[in-house]
Amino acid sequence: MHHDLRKEKMSLLSFGTSLVGVLMIVISFFLPFASATAEYGEKLERYSDSVMVEKLNWTGGDLKALSLLKFARLYSSQFSESVDTDRIICMIDVTLICIIALFSLLTLLFVVLKKPIPTIVFHVLNFVIFRALAFDLKDRNVVGGNNYHWGAGYVLYHIGFLVGIAGAVWFLVRKIKQKRMEAKSE
Repeated sequence: MHHDLRKEKMSLLSFGTSLVGVLMIVISFFLPFASATAEYGEKLERYSDSVMVEKLNWTGGDLKALSLLKFARLYSSQFSESVDTDRIICMIDVTLICIIALFSLLTLLFVVLKKPIPTIVFHVLNFVIFRALAFDLKDRNVVGGNNYHWGAGYVLYHIGFLVGIAGAVWFLVRKIKQKRMEAKSE
């Protein structure tokens, strides 16, 4: 009986680890993905009363810290005014952010349903799409240049991925071991 209770605690702990990881990823959407550098932040602060993105009515202060959701809104608002390559970039980045959001929710669903294999698959797919977005932003000097550096949301996403994937793999191993033990006892 004590052994069954220990197994149940370990199973719950592995499930909880996976759940915490995916929740960290979801929370990262609302935290600053990119934050203004000190110098650029001072410049934006000078325009904190001026509207800098008219379609969104965003002032300089609104642009100091950009979450993934803010990036999606910003690129969506710029789409109709952009031409050629800029329009394609807006479309690609909004699409990548939407895919990351969708895969995050699907990962959360699979964690809640206690399905470790789809959880792992969507964690990995989500991470690949996330890294593609991060590469694009870094390559175009949106982040990592003189204006913005990576924010807390970017860091939390990576931590959430590592915690979530570890929890999902742990949960899968526990599930496999449990099935083997049940097969031996029959």
